[in-house]
Amino acid sequence: KINGASYNIPPYAFYDCKNLKGELVLSGVKSLGKQAFLGCTNISKITFKDSQFTTIENHTFAYCKKLISFEVPISVKTIGTDAFDSCSALETILISENVTSVGDRAFIGCDNLKAIKCYPITPPKIESRKYNDNTILYVPKGYLEVYEKSQWGLNFKTIKEMEE
Repeated sequence: KINGASYNIPPYAFYDCKNLKGELVLSGVKSLGKQAFLGCTNISKITFKDSQFTTIENHTFAYCKKLISFEVPISVKTIGTDAFDSCSALETILISENVTSVGDRAFIGCDNLKAIKCYPITPPKIESRKYNDNTILYVPKGYLEVYEKSQWGLNFKTIKEMEE
């Protein structure tokens, strides 16, 4: 558990760190550098509390092969290219309501991704990329048609409204 005052996580901070295992809880993160957790193959969950960073940089969590789920912090506006590349155990991701852009191949190689819950009422900009046919995109109630007519509708075979 990493806790305390606000701090920055620089690029490559935990690059290929196999000793980081299980769940990480990070509080007060002001910035999160590119590839900060790339190759941390033994992390199963990362939770950010009271964080202020606005971008998940390119390749930040790529190859975190045991990462099962991820909740994008409310402060984040942009998810970078290949941010979760080859997170092969990733099953669910929650995209918070302030996200406005999802980079190309953000979830490429996430072969077990079953659900993306996308909370923004305006569909975030997303690159043209077909996702796994088994991945269901969940969108806010009342916004199904908006998402179906956006690039998201071309990228996902199944889009459903959230019950919540």
